[in-house]
Amino acid sequence: APRKGIAYILAIGINQYQNHEFDLKWATPDAKRIAEALGASEQALGDYERVVTIPILDSQATRENILAMLHRLGGRHEPLPASAPGQRQDLQPARPEDSVVVYFAGHGFAAGDRFYLVPHDLGYSGARRDLAGSLDQVIARSISDLDLQTAFEPIDAGHILLIIDACNAGKALDSDEERRGPMN
Repeated sequence: APRKGIAYILAIGINQYQNHEFDLKWATPDAKRIAEALGASEQALGDYERVVTIPILDSQATRENILAMLHRLGGRHEPLPASAPGQRQDLQPARPEDSVVVYFAGHGFAAGDRFYLVPHDLGYSGARRDLAGSLDQVIARSISDLDLQTAFEPIDAGHILLIIDACNAGKALDSDEERRGPMN
């Protein structure tokens, strides 16, 4: 008989940005609620050996932490950053019988042909009204659609779901190039 897998739920929510001019009100509560609801429904279904729910909230939702946790699911074995959420020890490389759900609630934007998720450490400390002249600083710290594609490609889970609750999220799929994995 096939062995039961693990359902991994990474719920990323950012209300409090390093630059407080970009703070939100509902991203963190939405991420907590999604994690709670998905975790409870997966547990009730009984299809998995266990459900691992990892909230990555506010100051924990850095570019480094988010990508490191996705890379861990993809099979990289380097240590996770010390600032990663406490449940990080439960995160193992995904197997074909596993499911991976990643939910992101926070700022997102499109620039050129790319879409970007804006992590807590957005790389810009100026006034929000002056952001246009410093967008390159934010791009350098953000997670692009290409970063996501690269991070998701090696994840060997049987099911992968990426939910992006951010402005301009449709741009993550809008491309002239062929996309692979969850970005297609």
